[in-house]
Amino acid sequence: MNGKIYCSLCGMENYPLLKYCDNCGKLLKTNRITPEPVYDTFNDVLIHNKYRILKTNITEDTYNKIIENIERIILMNLNFHSNETCLFRVYKLVQQFSRFYYDNQKNTYVYFSGDNIFYNDKISETEKICKLLHELASHLYSEIFEQILMYIFNSKKNTYIEAFVTLLSAKNSCYILSKEYLACVSENYFTRNLMNNYLFVVNIIQERNMDTVVAKKMCMLGNTVADDVIKILDRFIPEQFREEIQEQAFNDNIEHVSMSMCDVKKISNSEKIDLIKAMIEFSYSALSENSKDIMDINRFIEDFKMINRN
Repeated sequence: MNGKIYCSLCGMENYPLLKYCDNCGKLLKTNRITPEPVYDTFNDVLIHNKYRILKTNITEDTYNKIIENIERIILMNLNFHSNETCLFRVYKLVQQFSRFYYDNQKNTYVYFSGDNIFYNDKISETEKICKLLHELASHLYSEIFEQILMYIFNSKKNTYIEAFVTLLSAKNSCYILSKEYLACVSENYFTRNLMNNYLFVVNIIQERNMDTVVAKKMCMLGNTVADDVIKILDRFIPEQFREEIQEQAFNDNIEHVSMSMCDVKKISNSEKIDLIKAMIEFSYSALSENSKDIMDINRFIEDFKMINRN
């Protein structure tokens, strides 16, 4: 990445996505980052940035700094109090990335749409905690991809980046499967396998007719990146709140659900980064050959522009 950001207090060069100086802790003036160009359509983004997508190297150090930066984003406006319930803590965590809306339709639980989260207020407190944790983990996976693209493009977050990751969530089978597996693993970690249900993972593999080897590799990717998501959230949901989830499940008469997936190992950090980068490269290259996807992504861009205006 060519953009550099220097601390106005100590002068140290910092990673451009950081909010605070690594050396002295001062708030960084992010307008020192090279300003992003203005594009009329995503076709312009494709033309001007394809080389960056293909040639920018993502090192383990860069990836780790991205994980640290996401944790900083959560910390910036987050204030917990000692008397708060686990559910309220999870609400606050989700609110760092989205706005809440009620959707009490039948069979609706919790789901993200853009930067908004919709949830059914009529389900039990235990189900709310589990579903919110699941969707939060899923959203953090998308956040990792967005921050990697910010690094590649030398840019702040914008509607083009958000729209591209939204397209991945809608169309890319590898992304969809790895994200769902990650969300299951992360949820199970904090709820102690309270709803250990991988049915949606199995459905994705079957409905998308995925190759067995590819599907297993994507589950391994999700299992590995789940460690990063858990690392981000672990400090905010300590052991006492995991105990509270179990107590709440007992009060809500929630039975443990068990549908495990066997023999899903983890991969190395270097392979994890290579797979993420390959997923981005493949989808980015495929866009230039698919007019329907270009139409979809331009629609997503307009949707995000509208959301950001509200």
